[in-house]
Amino acid sequence: MLSNQKKKTKVKQNIYNGIKRELIIRELFKRIKKNTKIISTTGYTSRELFQIRKNENIRVGKDFYMVGGMGHSLMVSLGHSLNKNNEVICLDGDGALLMHLGSLRTTGIFGNKNLKHLIFNNYCHESVGGQRTFSENISFCKLAKNLGYKNIFKIRNKLDLKIQLSKFLKSSGPSLLEIHTEIGALSNLKRPQNFIKIKERFIN
Repeated sequence: MLSNQKKKTKVKQNIYNGIKRELIIRELFKRIKKNTKIISTTGYTSRELFQIRKNENIRVGKDFYMVGGMGHSLMVSLGHSLNKNNEVICLDGDGALLMHLGSLRTTGIFGNKNLKHLIFNNYCHESVGGQRTFSENISFCKLAKNLGYKNIFKIRNKLDLKIQLSKFLKSSGPSLLEIHTEIGALSNLKRPQNFIKIKERFIN
């Protein structure tokens, strides 16, 4: 049954020619500010963010990984952004966001201009087996706009990536960017460890 779900998900994904998540993360690192804070959802997103930063010795920005906290990255990002002036970027997933859709409305009402919300949408719970999220016909962009986000962006292919990502980061938030992504993660993917140290580095 799980195998069939994965096949169906991949068929849907091919329609949109999704972008690899690792490519987006690398492009993001090229454009963020020195004091940018990134809060990433649980699973492959946090693991890839952690591994790319570590392997390539990237010093700009600081990360907080929501390991085991699926669906809560947006509210943590909102809370942090309300108490800081620096840019705060939430890296979210379609499955995680669907768990707590009310967070979109809360962000639309209370979100400051420094908050940016990026959704990796691959139509499945990839990190835990590839089960479909059935988000193919959901427009997160329309939802966010109707719920109070100031600026909305969407990327379907690599041609749009650099231009739209730059516009998104320069926009006045709360802003949302939805990117259709491929299924698949970095090989030999490590897990973040020493969470006390990660927390201390993030808040200092």
